[in-house]
Amino acid sequence: MNRADTRRGFTLIELMVAILIFALGIVGAVKLQMAAVVNNSASLQLSEAVSVTVDTIEKLKNLGLTSTSFGIGNHSGAAVTSAEGRVFRPTWNVSAIGSTKARNVTVTVTWEEKGMSHSTALSFVKGPNQP
Repeated sequence: MNRADTRRGFTLIELMVAILIFALGIVGAVKLQMAAVVNNSASLQLSEAVSVTVDTIEKLKNLGLTSTSFGIGNHSGAAVTSAEGRVFRPTWNVSAIGSTKARNVTVTVTWEEKGMSHSTALSFVKGPNQP
């Protein structure tokens, strides 16, 4: 009786192929996790920037149209620092709407992350009849 015929198990080549397939799966999962972390960070930054933009718009909406903040041209607000230490800088551009006293206001918030500049912007109209 031949002992080779009665043994059961895996050959070394089969084990090496299985380990290789498993390792590729683990590498893929790690890369996927890293991409998720990066995207979550970008999402947090954008959420913070939009929050600063909306806060700036609310402050501007509460000012009268005769405020110096509504003079035609570019204006800057105070920088806002997030809990993570990220600095957001709000600016706004005011332009006249035809011959009316209404103003078109575009608020832009910029910030730096890893040497790259990012920004987000929202616009609103401020009319003479609004408080």
